[in-house]
Formats: sequence, C-alpha cells, structure tokens
Amino acid sequence: MFIDPVTLNWIIIAAASFVAMMIGYSVGRKGNESIIAGTISYLSDEGFVKSYTDEDGELHLIKLNEDMPNGRRRKKNTTKA
Repeated sequence: MFIDPVTLNWIIIAAASFVAMMIGYSVGRKGNESIIAGTISYLSDEGFVKSYTDEDGELHLIKLNEDMPNGRRRKKNTTKA
C-alpha cells in the first residue's frame, strides 16, 4: 500500500496542528483559573469586595446589601503571591 507523499504531509500537518491546539487550550484554561483566583483574592484583601474566610480556609464573597455572618471579618493576606 502506497500513500501519496503530499497527502501524507497534509495528514501529519493536520494532526500536529490539532495536538498543538489541544495543548494550548489546556494550558490556557489552567492559567485562567489562577488569574481569576488571584483577582478575587486581591479585591478581597484590598477591601473592594466584602468577604470572609470560613473554618476550612475557603473564601466566601458577601452580596452588596448583606451583612457579614456572625460579625466575621476578613484577615488581610500578608504574603504576596
């Protein structure tokens, strides 16, 4: 069985392009999550949004016209990321 070299080149180019696209998509998605988490942490630390941290260390955002539950306050993060 013989495959034309031009056809084989196109198949290889298409496969390499698909693999490169999927790698870029995967890396890009991971970057977005860290950017979003950093933005939310920054806004919370600087007081632009109301938030508190629960016992598990999870950050909770408070709606604009709601009060903090049980009078909690958000501790400022002293470490820079």
